Amino acid sequence: MMKVKLFKTLVCPLALLTLLLVGCGDLTAGDPAANGYQFNKSFYYYYSETCRYDAIGAYDCGRLESISPSFKVRLRIDSDDFATLNLDGTYYYYMPSEYGRGYDDDFGGYYSFYEDEDRLDVYKSGELMAYWGDNGYVTFYYYDLPY
Repeated sequence: MMKVKLFKTLVCPLALLTLLLVGCGDLTAGDPAANGYQFNKSFYYYYSETCRYDAIGAYDCGRLESISPSFKVRLRIDSDDFATLNLDGTYYYYMPSEYGRGYDDDFGGYYSFYEDEDRLDVYKSGELMAYWGDNGYVTFYYYDLPY
């Protein structure tokens, strides 16, 4: 009789609590967006070319040049949308209102960072980075030969 009473007193509530916790899922798991970042990648660029541009796009490009040593870029977008951009060892920090997101049919999604009248587009794929200067010239940085 003592064994049945002990079972009802201890084991039944523990089993019920276990079922309740299992039904709720993993209580220790946090929000997936709170894991520290939304985007965190490093890219290397080995080639560059400078072109003129206007409202229609880039044209009159110069010679494709090999970059040696390579140009390293690291981009981290935190879970709270603050961005850290490392351009070959120089760090830049951006609030969510100081950069934008876009999409290009050829290279996919990208992040745009603004500084005065200049703009830097870093593509999520890492294939391309574009620096649009206010002087009418754009410099494209490529991971691989573009053509």
